[in-house]
Amino acid sequence: MRRGMAVPTALVLIGVLFVFIVSLMKFSGQEAGNVRALIDLKEAEYLAYSGLNAAGVSLNAGRWWVSGLTFNPSNKVSRATGGTMVREPFGPGKGKFTIIAEEFESANPTPIPGYSSVQRLDHIRVLSIGEYNKARILVYGKYIMSPEPLLNSDSTEAAETQGGIAKVDGTVEIHVPTPWSQDGPVPTAMMVKKIYATPNQKVDPNSVLALLVCDPSDPVQITMTWNINAPAFGMLKSISLAEGQKVFANDLFGVCTDELLTGVRSNKTLKKMVRITKFIDRSLTDLDLTDFDLRRIRIDPIIKSTFPILCRELREESEGFSDSGEILPGPYPADQNLRAGNPRPAKRRDRTGCIARLRALRQHLHG
Repeated sequence: MRRGMAVPTALVLIGVLFVFIVSLMKFSGQEAGNVRALIDLKEAEYLAYSGLNAAGVSLNAGRWWVSGLTFNPSNKVSRATGGTMVREPFGPGKGKFTIIAEEFESANPTPIPGYSSVQRLDHIRVLSIGEYNKARILVYGKYIMSPEPLLNSDSTEAAETQGGIAKVDGTVEIHVPTPWSQDGPVPTAMMVKKIYATPNQKVDPNSVLALLVCDPSDPVQITMTWNINAPAFGMLKSISLAEGQKVFANDLFGVCTDELLTGVRSNKTLKKMVRITKFIDRSLTDLDLTDFDLRRIRIDPIIKSTFPILCRELREESEGFSDSGEILPGPYPADQNLRAGNPRPAKRRDRTGCIARLRALRQHLHG
């Protein structure tokens, strides 16, 4: 009887051991797959951030989608307002990133002396998609420039302002501005229609020194006029032109003193990638974001909603604290369980840094 039970028992144990080994192998295989998926996801994330850095380096040099074209910032031209870039930094089949850059015009452009109106570039939206095997990560960045460049240009440098560099004696030259028109061609030759200023007169950047019109001899005749403004606060020392005189862009109009050293201020442009946000939702990362209309429908609402959500989180986090970080009397909406007289929980600590971030965020949103 014992010999008869030994064989079935051995078979049962062997079967259980077999099932255990198969299950262990299957579980180990799944874990290995999960690890590979996590590694691929991290590789895609690194590639996406690399793409954002590559876009920043390229944009520091200029807007690559319009490079090689000749521009006159005073005239509108038909051109691309964005571009794409695909790179495989480690070779074919080892992952890639796709960069999608898009220009956005400034709603309130800073005026340039000598121009009645001007279009400026507010920022460049950069989308970087990192891909490694089947993993895809989308990273968004906002490339800002201050002061703003001209919109109708291939540059990311600040728009040139009228006025020369102050000399050792504290004077600065005043030059004739480049003629500008909202649409259509502009004249090459201009004429001094009226001079409003006189030597030894106090001037500032808002002072209109002279009025320019189209010269009758120029083949392009338009009714637009241009102003010559003082480039600095000071006194007008001399005037080199006369009314009725034919002039060209950059001709010397006169010289004035520079009391506040406006002419020697740094003309460097601040360039920085800000508002970097990562998206892993496949409903977004799997989209063809090179499609302009698709970006307007799917990406714009998400980007516009990102900062209000962050503002609300920071506001809730800092609830119950003054601007200096001191605890304010309740009730506190973020802690409904608190009762009068009860101490605040230990996790409610000084939020001075949080409030500082919230202030900066508000300035960015409303400034």
